[in-house]
Amino acid sequence: KTTRGPGRTDKPPNTNARTQETSNHTKRRRNIGRTMSDAAAAAALQARLFPHDLRNPQWIASAVRAFYNGVISGTIIRLPYLLNSLVQYAIYRDPRLWEGVRMSVKQIYYHGKNLGGFAFLYKVMCTIMRHFGLRNGLESLIAGFIASYFTAGRSGGVEGSVNYQIILYTLSRSVEALLVAAAENNIYPSDYSPRTAKGFKIFASVVLAVLLYLTDYKPTWFKANFYVTMDFLYYRSNNPSGSLIPPWNYAPIVGVILLTLSLGLIFKPLAHEPLLSLGLIFKPLAHEPLLSLGLIF
Repeated sequence: KTTRGPGRTDKPPNTNARTQETSNHTKRRRNIGRTMSDAAAAAALQARLFPHDLRNPQWIASAVRAFYNGVISGTIIRLPYLLNSLVQYAIYRDPRLWEGVRMSVKQIYYHGKNLGGFAFLYKVMCTIMRHFGLRNGLESLIAGFIASYFTAGRSGGVEGSVNYQIILYTLSRSVEALLVAAAENNIYPSDYSPRTAKGFKIFASVVLAVLLYLTDYKPTWFKANFYVTMDFLYYRSNNPSGSLIPPWNYAPIVGVILLTLSLGLIFKPLAHEPLLSLGLIFKPLAHEPLLSLGLIF
């Protein structure tokens, strides 16, 4: 006890109680922040999944816009291939290259049609099912299955080829997302998520290890056009009479890669992004490195 003046006695301040009060206040603020964050996330989800009620005609306009967006997305994805085909035809004037132009136009049509049709059907079915109380993801699975069955389920001809490419691409994205979700839910350590440096190395190693096992021991399980690529990569080089010199039209890029790999053993900056790093040694390559390579080769 301390005495302040005659007849007055005060206790020293209780620092433990003050610390406990501060800790409780911090916890309350965190809980409030977490509650507000959860409420904001719930509101954002509500706005994204339920933008228009079935009684509001805007849901029809939303589905129509989804169709347009699907067509636009498919066109954007395929347009570079069409431009490439047109450039090749314009340069070489080979009638056989015109078939590539026609193929690219068909791929644009089917990609846009199927992606737009899927988006339209999916939006319509989700709006109807959510209006009648089917929610929490089950409606997404049902609508996705039905919409895909009628728009992306064909496997023959040019349309089938386009569908294969769409489905295989989205499959890889779905598998990656499921692996990330499993890591976030502590099913396995988050350090091994495919979106971490260590996790991606393991992910890539597993994928290619399985691919090469199937290539070596189960080649008939692949589609023929894919196996042609694998055969070119791993088995055509077994021919003892094959040349060690690459074809002349691919010799420049092979030479650049071999050069930068060799220089990377001596100059560490070349170990990564070698073409750009060449500018550290050869000043003309600091700008427009691919064009400036003509100064060396």
